Amino acid sequence: MTYKINIKGRQNIPFDKLEILELNTSCINVANQILDDEYHESIVVDYECSEQEIQDFISLWNDLPFSEQSRCHLPPYAIRICYQGKVDFVASICWECDNIYISGSANLNSLIEFNGSSAQAQALLTMCKNIFNK
Repeated sequence: MTYKINIKGRQNIPFDKLEILELNTSCINVANQILDDEYHESIVVDYECSEQEIQDFISLWNDLPFSEQSRCHLPPYAIRICYQGKVDFVASICWECDNIYISGSANLNSLIEFNGSSAQAQALLTMCKNIFNK
């Protein structure tokens, strides 16, 4: 099944696989480091989302309110979006510093500020924590 996600300045980016990654680093540019790797030392656990989890994630992601950013990167989670067997982009997400660092194809390299304390952001964080039982 093909899904669609929005990224700052681009709408309806197609993908068919969503992985949520638990990281062992708070480095903001970790997305660059794991973009093309199947495995990277920064990844503690990776989880492939079910169809329902993908739908829930898209709904929360596309409704994240924008905000100002800080400079930390905790808790360390990332997502890997794949399309037709290839990694399209990786986004590391920080709820404390209100930013999402994106690295990927089609000029998706950017830093997006969001409101990490919003209901949507907190629901997304809860989803990540529940997946990894944290």
